[in-house]
Amino acid sequence: GVGFERFELDVIALEPAAQVSLIDTDLCVELGPSLEEARVLEHSAREEEQEREREREQAKRRVEAVSQVEQRAAAAQQRLVEEPTEGMPALTLAVKLPSGTRLTRKFSPDAPLQAVYDYLDAATHIPLPSYALSTAFPRRVLPRDQAQSSLASLGLQQQESLTVELPPQSP
Repeated sequence: GVGFERFELDVIALEPAAQVSLIDTDLCVELGPSLEEARVLEHSAREEEQEREREREQAKRRVEAVSQVEQRAAAAQQRLVEEPTEGMPALTLAVKLPSGTRLTRKFSPDAPLQAVYDYLDAATHIPLPSYALSTAFPRRVLPRDQAQSSLASLGLQQQESLTVELPPQSP
């Protein structure tokens, strides 16, 4: 007939009874999304939920990382050594941070390298579990595995510039 289109329908549910006679019956039909459209919507909703879950996990990891940095800073604060007093032998270390900020502090030549790492951990809250220090010229890395070596035994001079080196960022 004119103005009529033919549609194939899948009956998903019948209300109020499980069986209905359609012969000589006026029919009220509620059309929902097609099955394909419903699958696409469901898939989209699942992807959105997975993305929200990934974001929650990333936020949790960021909070844990901040907590670890804060714990490391607090522990380093406890271990901080006193600066040498006037008249005592001292090395003046200027440490350049990744932000460009420069921190200067005096250390005893007998102080272990760990004392410099502790000072930086307590003072800067560098948000990475690992970083290294290097001398400016000639460039030498002073890794944490030498942390118990004295500053003098590592060849640091009375006035020394150090740089904080961060590990390469993973993609």
